[in-house]
Amino acid sequence: MLTKKKIELAHRLHKRLWNWLTENPDQEKASWPEWMANGGRIQYRRNYCFACELVGEHAGSEWCGRVCMFKWPGKNCMHHKEYDELGLYYKWAGMKTGINPPEEERIVLARWIANLPLKDVEKIIEENRR
Repeated sequence: MLTKKKIELAHRLHKRLWNWLTENPDQEKASWPEWMANGGRIQYRRNYCFACELVGEHAGSEWCGRVCMFKWPGKNCMHHKEYDELGLYYKWAGMKTGINPPEEERIVLARWIANLPLKDVEKIIEENRR
């Protein structure tokens, strides 16, 4: 069952990951030192994303574009508008060109993603009911 405590933990871990990426713009999410694979204590999460993992666990979705716990500017992390502009995460990851954007841009995008506001907790729980 999805709980406020699980949402808060996912939010804290999301902030830690993305704050690290702000400080290390040449790195990828998979490189985060806190992942077990890198000697840390945090187990792998779907897409290296705490929000995707939370939704996958509770809504059965493979990704959280429809019921994400965050208020993204635009549609979701992948799409800013319906399908004509990339969302913040896709921009950070260089999905359009296959090449990461300049480090300065990655810092700005990572900081923005780290500080995304949460939706109302009750709304998150309701959206993620099976």
